[in-house]
Order: sequence, then C-alpha cells, then structure tokens
Amino acid sequence: MLGVRIGYSDAKIIAGMEVVEVFASYLPENVLGMTDCTNKIWIRYGLGYLKKHVLIHEIEHVKDPAASEYMVRLRAKQREPAHYVL
Repeated sequence: MLGVRIGYSDAKIIAGMEVVEVFASYLPENVLGMTDCTNKIWIRYGLGYLKKHVLIHEIEHVKDPAASEYMVRLRAKQREPAHYVL
C-alpha cells in the first residue's frame, strides 16, 4: 500500500468522509473507486469528469452498505440522471 497512495495531505473531506485519490495499481482491476462503508473513499487518480459520478456512487455505498451493486447504481443514477451511465 505504501508508495501508491497520493497521500493523506491530499485527502479531502466530503459528506463527512475522507476521500483519497489513489493510483490505479492500488485498486482492483476495472474498479474506479471503493469504500470501507464507514468513513473512507478511495477514487482512482485522474478520472476527470467521471470523478463526480464515482464519488456519488461510493457515497451511496456508504449510505446503505447492504444494498446490491444494482441498487447503488440506480440510486446514483437518480442523483445524476443526465450524465450517469449504468
């Protein structure tokens, strides 16, 4: 884990959660973001316009950790209907 994280000094607090941008090698393959479902979200560094959508998706996971991935995607889509892709 050490060396791949951009760093805690770059972390931001959004909606009461610490959001840390990390390099792609820190996340599983094909994953743009993940959360511990309590207070921390990791988002892939360099997402550009997708960053907002990934953040909304991960916040939905925190709000309801027991929800299926499908339900989380639907809820995130309702929050960002014009630009979110399932």
